[in-house]
Amino acid sequence: MKKIRIFIFAVLLLGAGVMFAGCKSRPKLKTFSSAKFDIGTTAEYNGNKRLFAVIYDNEILNRNSDYEISYSIDGENFYPDTETNFVDAGSYEVWFRVEAKGYQTYIDKITYTINPKPLTFHISSITDFYGSPKSVLEIIDSIVLRDNAMVVQKNVYNITYEIQSYNPATAKVGDVYQIIGRDGNPNDNYDLALVPGTYSLVDLVSVTNFGQITYYPTLTQAVANATVDSQIKLNGDTNEELVIEVENKNLDFTIDLNGYSISKGIVISADANCEYGANIKIYSSKMQSSVGKESVNGITILGGSKFNIELENVAFSGSNAGILTNSAFSDARITARHCKFGETSDKGAELISNSTYKFYNCTFTGNSAYCTKSGNHFLSSCGLSATKTTYTEPTFNNNGTNATGSAMVIESTDGVEQTLYVQIYNGTFISVAGHGIEECVTGEAQDYATVEFVGIQNYSVAEDKEQKVILTENE
Repeated sequence: MKKIRIFIFAVLLLGAGVMFAGCKSRPKLKTFSSAKFDIGTTAEYNGNKRLFAVIYDNEILNRNSDYEISYSIDGENFYPDTETNFVDAGSYEVWFRVEAKGYQTYIDKITYTINPKPLTFHISSITDFYGSPKSVLEIIDSIVLRDNAMVVQKNVYNITYEIQSYNPATAKVGDVYQIIGRDGNPNDNYDLALVPGTYSLVDLVSVTNFGQITYYPTLTQAVANATVDSQIKLNGDTNEELVIEVENKNLDFTIDLNGYSISKGIVISADANCEYGANIKIYSSKMQSSVGKESVNGITILGGSKFNIELENVAFSGSNAGILTNSAFSDARITARHCKFGETSDKGAELISNSTYKFYNCTFTGNSAYCTKSGNHFLSSCGLSATKTTYTEPTFNNNGTNATGSAMVIESTDGVEQTLYVQIYNGTFISVAGHGIEECVTGEAQDYATVEFVGIQNYSVAEDKEQKVILTENE
């Protein structure tokens, strides 16, 4: 019996050995190291859905087909996409799963934070002249928001403004008020900082001398304090008459009417024997300014031979003329560009003095649009319109200021013996009842001027009729 038991045990061992020999072992799966993962956990709000980039050992797995990346916002349901619905600023929990052949599946959870976008807006500073301070609502409406050099649309953000301690009824020259802004309805997506601006009240006129700005309550005072190359700027409408007298020094400055009006007109004057001159430019850097609607003449230039006057983008009018020069004003220069003369005046221009006149792209309107008796006249692309409904015979009055109803009236009169030159290029001459161009003698015949037309080209005139000496296109 003892031998038999030993045999059975040997058989069992042999069988077990056969079983071990037929079994294959599985390879061990690799594991991802959490230390090698680099997943962005913060971002700045930009209004878009967020995209995840799972990086392992400096390799972006999302772009490698050997890996399958999926994410979940609840830890259970995973989706094969790295785009989430996270848009607004805040903190979010996100699970991500990495699967790859030969690796154990890796699942981890992160907290993803979208930070508010920092914004810094600068509130503009506003300057008004004393006499017409704005209301609070007007100030707020004129505020400009800037993000560095870029203008920001105010209605995009819920900002409220306050002009601290401001009362239009008690505001005075020199006052400076701080304009502060508040986020009226804060948006968690933005970290908004508002840099305050200011609202200042200054006098009507500013004068810039060598980079320094000084303010004056009237244009006349500003002109009196102007130096060489001064830049004078009007900051509001005025009903003063601007009188510029050349007396004991040369004048050299510019006046920017800045889109505002001077209702009483402008007078530039000097004695006939004055040894000083004036180099003055009057213009508007904004919309066309108006001068002289409540005056006799829009701009009057009296006396002086050393004048160089430039006019640009201004409408001059008055009951008599848009522009008037007198006989004492001699050998000077007047240049005008894009100006209007007359409108409701008797004469658009009444140019009596023997000077040089150059007009570019200007319009003249009146009973007669352009009246002269001396000087050198150059008109380029100008329009002359005589609105008088009945024609009047020239008056033998020796003054050369007849408004007959013709568009251009050129008169030879007593005491004026020099040659009068007229150059016209691309002009339009319209007359309701008179002539396009009319030359007439209103003084003693032996003393009248010689009129010479030079370079008359490309102009049209109203239909002429017989009347003393009438210039036609063929003459």
